[in-house]
Amino acid sequence: MFEERRITWRRRISRAVMVMLLNVILWIIIPSLLLSYLAGLTPSSSGTIEPASVYAFGFAIAGLQVLGALTEGMTISVPFVTGSYVTMAYYFYQSVNGGTLDLVASGIGISLWFQPLIYLLMLPILMLAIRTPLIYLADDHEAARPASNRV
Repeated sequence: MFEERRITWRRRISRAVMVMLLNVILWIIIPSLLLSYLAGLTPSSSGTIEPASVYAFGFAIAGLQVLGALTEGMTISVPFVTGSYVTMAYYFYQSVNGGTLDLVASGIGISLWFQPLIYLLMLPILMLAIRTPLIYLADDHEAARPASNRV
């Protein structure tokens, strides 16, 4: 009933370019702007991520996503995509210091503790990390079944 589109290298490369642009915007440019804005608001705060970490995590996530797009439909794409989701979850966890945020401004210190919320926000990302290999295994398992004899 549905036709399966063949995955060509042209499609993989165009998808990889789009994935790279989107990931650079989402994981490098926007966090860098937010970090510079927050640095201007709170001169002394612990728990905020450093600019070098923003670039390191951003390039790791973007690189893994691009490799996953370039190897779409192949077995090797599963670790790339799963690794990118795990890296996203860890990046999110590190950026909020594990759910504890200490802010100090004008001699007044505030400590915010929101670990359960962080775990709930990380849950969809980690579910995608689990879902990716399971979907690959399910598709591979169905393809390996022998065809039924229809008359």
